[in-house]
Amino acid sequence: MRPARWVPQPEYDHEGFAWVDVVCTDKGRHPLARLAGVELAGDSGMMSHQGRHWWPPTPDADPGSGLSRESLTFRCPRCRKHTYVKPDRWWPALRALAAGGVSKTELDVSLLPF
Repeated sequence: MRPARWVPQPEYDHEGFAWVDVVCTDKGRHPLARLAGVELAGDSGMMSHQGRHWWPPTPDADPGSGLSRESLTFRCPRCRKHTYVKPDRWWPALRALAAGGVSKTELDVSLLPF
């Protein structure tokens, strides 16, 4: 049986649409690992389960579970690090990244300053 391969998402050339691949490199220490994908359209955004290495805020998360009650949780399958980002910081950062008019780009969560 052949292993599943990552299929790139289509690039959008329509104004206001962008695709952001959320990746981890542990600050350049390991090969790129895709964690998720984000589709931005105007003021709205949708997280994709591409890679399935992220979880939304989970209000009923148990202590020690690795999930956050208030933040998005990203877990790298290569370095096993958890990155937590609050939604009120995440979405503005993605919109600023996509504001350059690029229809497809990458965001390395290991390089985030917050």
